[in-house]
Amino acid sequence: MRTVKLHAAHPVLGNAVFDLVFSPGKLEDVKYVSGTDAMKSMAESLKTAKFDIEFPNESPVKLLRQGVLDCRAISGCNIVLLPPDSVH
Repeated sequence: MRTVKLHAAHPVLGNAVFDLVFSPGKLEDVKYVSGTDAMKSMAESLKTAKFDIEFPNESPVKLLRQGVLDCRAISGCNIVLLPPDSVH
């Protein structure tokens, strides 16, 4: 459930950590944190990915998650959301 496959038109090979801000029904913001510098361009692909994030109701809340994006020539790109208690 924490892994999402990306369908990037022009994936960059490498890995990077991104901060993701979710609100009910959408991904509001993506920020590069660290990793392969060329992966910064993958932020746009992350914005169009389908994340299965559940909220208790339609209240105006935001959820910050951190994920590790890994892109390889053979398997493509996947982002794995880190457990909330591991983000500092």
